[in-house]
Amino acid sequence: MILIYPISSISLPNIALGKAAYQSSTYSSLTGAEKAVDGLKSNLSYNGGQCAVSGSREKTALWRVDLGDISTIQNITIYYMTENQAWGCQQGFYGVNCTSTCPDNCVSDLCELVTGSCFQCAVGYRGPRCDIECDGGMYGQDCSNTCGSCLNSRQCHHINGSCQQGCGPGYQGDKCTEECNGGTYGQDCGYACGLCINSRQCHHINGSCLQGCGSGYQGDKCTEVTSLSAKQQSCENSIYISAGVSAIIVIVGTILNLLIWKRKHHMLKNSSKNITNSHVLDKQDKNIPSTYAELGDVDKQHTYDNIHHYSEANYSK
Repeated sequence: MILIYPISSISLPNIALGKAAYQSSTYSSLTGAEKAVDGLKSNLSYNGGQCAVSGSREKTALWRVDLGDISTIQNITIYYMTENQAWGCQQGFYGVNCTSTCPDNCVSDLCELVTGSCFQCAVGYRGPRCDIECDGGMYGQDCSNTCGSCLNSRQCHHINGSCQQGCGPGYQGDKCTEECNGGTYGQDCGYACGLCINSRQCHHINGSCLQGCGSGYQGDKCTEVTSLSAKQQSCENSIYISAGVSAIIVIVGTILNLLIWKRKHHMLKNSSKNITNSHVLDKQDKNIPSTYAELGDVDKQHTYDNIHHYSEANYSK
């Protein structure tokens, strides 16, 4: 690391000029700490001998100057040595002669120049070289997100957290983080809750009614009808049956009465027709001579006529 500290002070004169200077390491005899306060800046190259240069391969460097007394400093000007070179590898490479490529999952292909370890891993990966997928029920950036309730506690997708084999009992959604609702519970939310009190949601996994059952039901899941409710239901059924039978009797009676009335009406109508026809026939019989009379002995008087005449003769006497 190369540090050069020529100092400019409060007034035109450089109050650091020629003062005692110190640096933690020196590259060569030409680059001592005093070079930064010698006032020379016409040749800032290494060979110019006017710059202070710290030792090579040093991770830190320190340079200081003793002004000799308390001073008010207006500004400090630092002149950097020219002919500087950037030592390192192009982005995406590391190692000797920069021939090795950074691991695939390093963010922006940036890795440490010597070991190749990543400064930051891509989403879903961990480890110095970012070559380990998130596991242990974790996923996402830096493996900092917790998986949902995947089926059989399987690992979710290391990047997006989805449960590729489905959800465990009581959960739904792509990441299996949503509890069953809408009156369902269990595997794939495929079971209907019992009659929980006030129609509340049952437990999303086992279907139990945590606040109790609604009227007429009992049991952990409120699916069993109480005995009192069964009797009430039986009574209600009896009432319904009785009402149904009564309705049927009324309907059948009405139909029978209607049929009887129609039958009587039909008979009366036919009887009236017969009487009318008989009356017409009687009139016809009186106006038409009897066939029997024509065939009989018209000269003989009827026995009734003889008796009638005999009675009249006796009465005259």
